[in-house]
This record gives sequence, C-alpha cells and structure tokens, in this order.
Amino acid sequence: RSGLRVLEADTVEEKARVNILDRRNSSSGFGDIEVTVDLPGILNGTEVEADTTDEEATENLAAHTVLRVLVPGKFRADVVLPVQIDPGALSHGKFNRKAGKITFTLPVRQQ
Repeated sequence: RSGLRVLEADTVEEKARVNILDRRNSSSGFGDIEVTVDLPGILNGTEVEADTTDEEATENLAAHTVLRVLVPGKFRADVVLPVQIDPGALSHGKFNRKAGKITFTLPVRQQ
C-alpha cells in the first residue's frame, strides 16, 4: 500500500518480514492497523520489546506513528504507520510461537 514504509528491518542472520494490514473504513477513517512481524526462531514473547513514537508531519509525510519492535541482538523493525495510533494502544502484541510471529492491532487515533 502507498504511504507504508519499513525504515529498517534486520537481524544479524536474516531480514525480518513485516506485514501491515490497514483495516480503516475508507469513508470514516475509523478502524485499526494490524502489524505482523516475523520472528523465526524466537520461542518466547517475553523476548520481544515494542514501543511507539508519534512523529509530526514533514514536507513529504503526514503525521504518523512509528512502531519499533526489537528482540535484542536478533531482530529490529522500525515500521512507519500511515497514521497516528491512539496513545497507549500498544499494551502488548499477540505472540504465536509456532508461527514465529508477533501481531499488534493498533486503533487509529481519531482527530
């Protein structure tokens, strides 16, 4: 989708894959953004650190939130979301050990 960028997603051994699903209503803008990060070989969700940072609009990019996902020494993904999410929305992700993925469902901030 246009407007979605992965600034950095890497590991010492291989690239981390990030999938973003924009589930906002096209007319109202209500909804959420779902972000799934592949973390192969990670067996416990407690190894995963995540936080968000709101960034102001620039000449080339509207105001948005950056989701940072980190497994120290193994994976890092800085994902630029197309909009800002609700403050405090990042309580935890849903970790799937069998699939080696963590998924965050982030509600869009209403202006």
